[in-house]
Amino acid sequence: MKIKFYQKPNLLPDEIEIEISAQSYSPLIQELEDYLKNYKSANQILTIKNKDQIYRIPVINVLFFEVYGDYLTIHTFSETITYRQSLAKLSALLNKTDFVKISRSTIINLSYLERLSKSFSGTMMAHLTNGETVGVSRSCLKNLRKVLFEERSTETDE
Repeated sequence: MKIKFYQKPNLLPDEIEIEISAQSYSPLIQELEDYLKNYKSANQILTIKNKDQIYRIPVINVLFFEVYGDYLTIHTFSETITYRQSLAKLSALLNKTDFVKISRSTIINLSYLERLSKSFSGTMMAHLTNGETVGVSRSCLKNLRKVLFEERSTETDE
């Protein structure tokens, strides 16, 4: 893969134009297009107003988000912050390659997913690098596996 940069003075300051060239359209091109469409900067900051405080949270520090009723809780390594927000509204702000919905009420940061395991009841559990465990719904498991195996990992039945 070759990458070239061309400066175009006629573009707006925040505008980026990307052109992909290949012999033919392939799954790799589709994957690259999907990645670019969903790209959000790793330096993304969430600004949260909660009562009389305003928090600025780097998205990269978020382990997972969970919602209960009208309240969303952000879990980081150092703190948890709860405020009024829907999971759907938040999900629209997040990079789809780093964050994945694992249940109706939970979105995890894949960077902190250590492993998946079955619980005694047969449901899947997501184990995060900080030791926390969150449930994975059956309806979200197929998409989670798809996202994980798109990362070019290998699956074994050991």
